[in-house]
Amino acid sequence: MRYGWTRALAAVAALACTSAAPAGAGVVAAAQAAPKEPVVLIVLENKTYSSIVGNANAPYIQSLIAGGTLYTNYQAAPGSLPDYLRMTGGIATTSAAKNSDNIFNQLQGIGQSWGEYEESMPSACYLKSGPLPYDRAHNPASYYSDITSKPAACANMVPFTAFDPAHLRSFSYVVPNDNDNMHSGSSKTAEIKAGDAWLKAHVPAMLAGGALVIVTWDEGNRSDEHIATIAIGGTAGVGMKDSNAYTHFGLLAGLENAYGVPLLNSAKTAAPFPIS
Repeated sequence: MRYGWTRALAAVAALACTSAAPAGAGVVAAAQAAPKEPVVLIVLENKTYSSIVGNANAPYIQSLIAGGTLYTNYQAAPGSLPDYLRMTGGIATTSAAKNSDNIFNQLQGIGQSWGEYEESMPSACYLKSGPLPYDRAHNPASYYSDITSKPAACANMVPFTAFDPAHLRSFSYVVPNDNDNMHSGSSKTAEIKAGDAWLKAHVPAMLAGGALVIVTWDEGNRSDEHIATIAIGGTAGVGMKDSNAYTHFGLLAGLENAYGVPLLNSAKTAAPFPIS
């Protein structure tokens, strides 16, 4: 199976690769429920909607907005790690996560290929904190016992160096390190520039591989939890805006609907994020 070019890729073609690549590990059985293309979810850090949308220091992000769909009414919640758990398990505490099902285990159970890719994590299935700029608090899979207790599942929690955009898995959860995800820097502007540069370096190859790429932020700044979320490539619209209200619980619900698995915890009552 060969993933084709998308309309949205054309909108950022100057920044993308020039040919589509054949799928490998990301191919799923036709009999299984799955989105129409591989999904890559990229999570960045600690920036409000107003600090991202229209910011001249993030020109690549502006090109993604122009070539994709911008979700203009997406609300996060205070607390970084809780937000990672909200979007993957529908819960918000590590104690709840320990025995909670989650999107990673759900995909493992139905035979869908998945990977969690953590930039600067020292090794696969790494369960320690640090060393910086890796941050375990941005690694939700490491808090779910149904992942960490099963070697076959935990082997899918890998450093970002293992990410291969030419052989996309059905679902990829991608977290840049704290130098690249807008978490840390000499200034807010420097943080935004670094995150924008990271996206420019990596997203074009994901689009060329046929992915639906979703870019979101874990939270805003506690006093303002309105965050930007962008979908680009695949079945995403081009130059579109969606003003419906979404949350991280809804993002989980959208993923679970797309893969045909049950809604978990607070995802059950959230408005599902649209994923075809």
